This record gives sequence, C-alpha cells and structure tokens, in this order.
Amino acid sequence: MRGVSTDCPHCGEGQLFPDTQEEGALSCLQCGNLVYNEAPSPYETDRRSRTDNRQVTRPFNEYRQTLTAEEFEEKFKDILDAETLKRLMEEPA
Repeated sequence: MRGVSTDCPHCGEGQLFPDTQEEGALSCLQCGNLVYNEAPSPYETDRRSRTDNRQVTRPFNEYRQTLTAEEFEEKFKDILDAETLKRLMEEPA
C-alpha cells in the first residue's frame, strides 16, 4: 500500500496525495497517475441474471402476439413483402 507523500510508482518524480474526485485513491501531483488504496471489486463477465435465458426464436414474435393481424400488417408492410407477412401471421406462437 502506498501512503500520502510517497513517491509516484509511475513517474518517480511526483508525490502522492489524496485525489479529490476518486474516494480512497491517491493521485500524483506530477503526472496525474491514480493509485488505489484498495483493490477494485472483481469484474463479473456475465452480469445477466442466471434465469435470463431469453432467446429470440423468430423475428417479430412479440409484436405478433400483441397486435391484431391488421395492425401487424400495417406496421411492417413497408419492410416485409406480403408473402413473408402472411407466413409470420400463420406461424403458431
């Protein structure tokens, strides 16, 4: 652990003093390097809930379930052709 008024491990020329923006950190007056007194918390690579296993099985499925056939066709007619719209509306949920 580094203490206040010790030499900076980064540049070797400056001294470490309490940082005004990072609580619990020391910063070098010369180079601005931050030295933390405590180790940062470990990074969790997978922050999703363990029960969140939702996968999109096919496009527009949630829209299909909440909109009527007419509303669905109206909303997506500009990006989907008529055949694709018909197939999407006929697929079971």
